[in-house]
Amino acid sequence: MATQVQFRRGNTTQHSTFTGASGEVTVDIDKKVVVIHDGSTAGGSPMAKELIANLAFGKANTANTTADLAFDKANTRVSNTNSNIFIGGQRASINTVPSVSNVFTPSFSTNNFFTVSLANNETLANATADSSTIGQSGAIFVIQSTAGSKTLSFGLAYKFPANAIPAITTTANAVDMVVYTVRKANSFICDIVQNVGNFNDT
Repeated sequence: MATQVQFRRGNTTQHSTFTGASGEVTVDIDKKVVVIHDGSTAGGSPMAKELIANLAFGKANTANTTADLAFDKANTRVSNTNSNIFIGGQRASINTVPSVSNVFTPSFSTNNFFTVSLANNETLANATADSSTIGQSGAIFVIQSTAGSKTLSFGLAYKFPANAIPAITTTANAVDMVVYTVRKANSFICDIVQNVGNFNDT
Protein backbone atom coordinates (compact mmCIF):
# COMPACT_ATOMS: atom_id res chain seq x y z
CA MET A 1 0.00 0.00 0.00
CA ALA A 2 1.32 3.45 -0.95
CA THR A 3 2.46 5.75 1.83
CA GLN A 4 -0.15 8.37 2.68
CA VAL A 5 1.12 11.92 3.17
CA GLN A 6 -0.96 14.54 4.93
CA PHE A 7 -0.07 18.19 5.40
CA ARG A 8 -1.13 20.33 8.28
CA ARG A 9 -4.58 21.67 7.57
CA GLY A 10 -7.22 24.03 8.88
CA ASN A 11 -10.10 26.21 7.80
CA THR A 12 -9.79 29.70 6.26
CA THR A 13 -10.23 31.48 9.59
CA GLN A 14 -7.48 29.42 11.20
CA HIS A 15 -5.15 30.11 8.27
CA SER A 16 -5.70 33.85 8.52
CA THR A 17 -3.77 34.02 11.80
CA PHE A 18 -1.26 31.23 11.11
CA THR A 19 2.29 32.01 10.01
CA GLY A 20 3.95 28.91 8.67
CA ALA A 21 7.65 28.27 8.29
CA SER A 22 9.39 29.31 5.08
CA GLY A 23 8.48 26.77 2.41
CA GLU A 24 5.85 25.07 4.55
CA VAL A 25 2.73 23.81 2.80
CA THR A 26 -0.67 23.61 4.50
CA VAL A 27 -4.17 22.86 3.24
CA ASP A 28 -7.16 25.24 3.53
CA ILE A 29 -10.05 22.79 3.90
CA ASP A 30 -12.67 25.51 3.22
CA LYS A 31 -11.18 26.70 -0.06
CA LYS A 32 -9.75 23.26 -0.83
CA VAL A 33 -6.44 24.76 -1.90
CA VAL A 34 -2.87 24.43 -0.73
CA VAL A 35 -1.24 27.41 0.99
CA ILE A 36 2.46 28.24 0.69
CA HIS A 37 4.12 29.99 3.62
CA ASP A 38 7.20 32.20 3.79
CA GLY A 39 7.86 32.37 7.52
CA SER A 40 6.54 35.94 7.91
CA THR A 41 3.17 36.41 6.21
CA ALA A 42 0.12 35.51 8.28
CA GLY A 43 -2.25 33.38 6.21
CA GLY A 44 0.40 32.47 3.64
CA SER A 45 -0.30 32.54 -0.10
CA PRO A 46 -3.23 30.35 -1.23
CA MET A 47 -2.65 28.74 -4.63
CA ALA A 48 -5.39 29.14 -7.25
CA LYS A 49 -7.25 26.04 -8.33
CA GLU A 50 -6.56 24.91 -11.90
CA LEU A 51 -10.22 25.50 -12.80
CA ILE A 52 -10.15 29.09 -11.50
CA ALA A 53 -6.86 29.76 -13.23
CA ASN A 54 -8.21 28.39 -16.51
CA LEU A 55 -11.37 30.50 -16.20
CA ALA A 56 -9.32 33.63 -15.54
CA PHE A 57 -7.07 32.83 -18.49
CA GLY A 58 -10.11 32.28 -20.70
CA LYS A 59 -11.67 35.59 -19.65
CA ALA A 60 -8.42 37.42 -20.31
CA ASN A 61 -8.22 35.94 -23.78
CA THR A 62 -11.87 36.81 -24.46
CA ALA A 63 -11.24 40.40 -23.40
CA ASN A 64 -8.16 40.55 -25.61
CA THR A 65 -10.14 39.20 -28.58
CA THR A 66 -12.90 41.77 -27.97
CA ALA A 67 -10.33 44.58 -27.87
CA ASP A 68 -8.78 43.34 -31.13
CA LEU A 69 -12.18 43.25 -32.83
CA ALA A 70 -12.96 46.78 -31.64
CA PHE A 71 -9.60 47.99 -32.93
CA ASP A 72 -10.13 46.31 -36.31
CA LYS A 73 -13.63 47.76 -36.59
CA ALA A 74 -12.39 51.25 -35.79
CA ASN A 75 -9.62 51.00 -38.36
CA THR A 76 -11.70 49.49 -41.17
CA ARG A 77 -14.76 51.74 -40.86
CA VAL A 78 -15.40 53.41 -44.21
CA SER A 79 -18.55 55.31 -43.32
CA ASN A 80 -20.18 56.88 -40.31
CA THR A 81 -23.90 57.58 -40.21
CA ASN A 82 -23.69 59.42 -36.89
CA SER A 83 -23.66 63.20 -36.50
CA ASN A 84 -20.30 64.22 -35.10
CA ILE A 85 -19.42 67.36 -33.16
CA PHE A 86 -15.72 68.18 -33.00
CA ILE A 87 -14.54 70.47 -30.22
CA GLY A 88 -10.94 70.59 -31.44
CA GLY A 89 -9.38 71.63 -34.74
CA GLN A 90 -9.46 69.02 -37.48
CA ARG A 91 -6.76 69.01 -40.15
CA ALA A 92 -5.16 67.00 -42.91
CA SER A 93 -1.73 66.93 -44.47
CA ILE A 94 -1.06 68.39 -47.93
CA ASN A 95 0.20 65.90 -50.50
CA THR A 96 2.73 67.05 -53.08
CA VAL A 97 1.82 65.67 -56.50
CA PRO A 98 4.82 64.99 -58.77
CA SER A 99 4.84 65.97 -62.43
CA VAL A 100 5.24 63.01 -64.78
CA SER A 101 5.89 64.11 -68.35
CA ASN A 102 4.36 67.49 -67.44
CA VAL A 103 1.18 65.89 -66.08
CA PHE A 104 -0.08 66.00 -62.48
CA THR A 105 -2.48 63.22 -61.39
CA PRO A 106 -3.70 63.62 -57.78
CA SER A 107 -5.40 60.72 -56.04
CA PHE A 108 -8.47 61.88 -54.13
CA SER A 109 -8.62 58.57 -52.26
CA THR A 110 -5.37 59.40 -50.46
CA ASN A 111 -6.02 62.95 -49.25
CA ASN A 112 -8.13 66.10 -49.55
CA PHE A 113 -5.39 68.66 -50.11
CA PHE A 114 -2.66 68.73 -52.74
CA THR A 115 0.14 70.93 -54.07
CA VAL A 116 1.36 71.05 -57.67
CA SER A 117 4.45 73.09 -58.58
CA LEU A 118 4.86 74.24 -62.16
CA ALA A 119 8.22 73.87 -63.87
CA ASN A 120 6.82 73.86 -67.39
CA ASN A 121 3.47 74.26 -69.08
CA GLU A 122 1.62 71.45 -67.32
CA THR A 123 -1.69 69.58 -67.21
CA LEU A 124 -3.77 68.72 -64.16
CA ALA A 125 -5.14 65.35 -65.25
CA ASN A 126 -8.43 63.96 -63.97
CA ALA A 127 -7.81 62.92 -60.40
CA THR A 128 -8.01 59.29 -59.40
CA ALA A 129 -11.45 59.03 -57.79
CA ASP A 130 -14.08 56.37 -57.11
CA SER A 131 -17.43 55.99 -55.38
CA SER A 132 -15.79 56.30 -51.94
CA THR A 133 -14.66 59.86 -52.70
CA ILE A 134 -18.06 61.21 -53.80
CA GLY A 135 -18.91 64.22 -51.59
CA GLN A 136 -15.28 64.80 -50.71
CA SER A 137 -14.10 68.42 -50.75
CA GLY A 138 -10.64 69.90 -50.66
CA ALA A 139 -8.18 72.15 -52.44
CA ILE A 140 -5.30 71.96 -54.90
CA PHE A 141 -2.62 74.62 -54.43
CA VAL A 142 -0.94 75.63 -57.69
CA ILE A 143 2.57 77.08 -57.32
CA GLN A 144 3.82 79.13 -60.27
CA SER A 145 7.44 78.59 -61.31
CA THR A 146 10.25 80.88 -60.20
CA ALA A 147 10.41 82.23 -63.74
CA GLY A 148 6.63 82.69 -64.03
CA SER A 149 4.43 82.59 -67.13
CA LYS A 150 3.78 78.82 -66.99
CA THR A 151 0.30 77.55 -67.84
CA LEU A 152 -1.88 74.80 -66.37
CA SER A 153 -4.48 72.90 -68.38
CA PHE A 154 -7.28 70.97 -66.70
CA GLY A 155 -8.75 67.53 -67.37
CA LEU A 156 -12.40 67.33 -68.45
CA ALA A 157 -13.56 66.19 -65.02
CA TYR A 158 -12.80 69.62 -63.51
CA LYS A 159 -16.00 71.68 -63.91
CA PHE A 160 -15.72 75.45 -63.44
CA PRO A 161 -18.49 78.09 -63.36
CA ALA A 162 -20.03 78.78 -66.79
CA ASN A 163 -17.80 76.00 -68.14
CA ALA A 164 -15.00 78.57 -68.39
CA ILE A 165 -11.54 77.14 -67.73
CA PRO A 166 -9.63 79.75 -65.71
CA ALA A 167 -6.12 80.92 -66.44
CA ILE A 168 -3.79 80.63 -63.48
CA THR A 169 -1.73 83.52 -62.19
CA THR A 170 1.49 83.86 -64.19
CA THR A 171 3.44 85.97 -61.66
CA ALA A 172 6.60 84.18 -60.49
CA ASN A 173 6.04 82.07 -57.34
CA ALA A 174 2.35 83.04 -57.18
CA VAL A 175 -0.06 80.69 -55.42
CA ASP A 176 -3.54 79.90 -56.74
CA MET A 177 -6.01 77.65 -54.95
CA VAL A 178 -8.41 75.38 -56.84
CA VAL A 179 -11.23 74.30 -54.52
CA TYR A 180 -13.24 71.22 -55.44
CA THR A 181 -16.07 68.93 -54.44
CA VAL A 182 -16.40 65.46 -55.96
CA ARG A 183 -19.94 65.23 -57.39
CA LYS A 184 -19.29 62.00 -59.27
CA ALA A 185 -16.19 59.92 -59.84
CA ASN A 186 -15.68 61.79 -63.14
CA SER A 187 -17.09 65.20 -62.22
CA PHE A 188 -15.41 67.64 -59.81
CA ILE A 189 -17.19 70.94 -59.14
CA CYS A 190 -14.43 73.56 -58.91
CA ASP A 191 -13.63 77.20 -58.51
CA ILE A 192 -10.32 79.04 -58.32
CA VAL A 193 -9.04 81.61 -55.88
CA GLN A 194 -6.25 83.41 -57.71
CA ASN A 195 -3.04 84.97 -56.48
CA VAL A 196 -3.65 84.23 -52.80
CA GLY A 197 -0.01 84.60 -51.90
CA ASN A 198 3.58 83.94 -52.83
CA PHE A 199 5.31 80.59 -52.45
CA ASN A 200 8.04 82.30 -50.42
CA ASP A 201 5.59 83.80 -47.91
CA THR A 202 6.39 82.83 -44.32
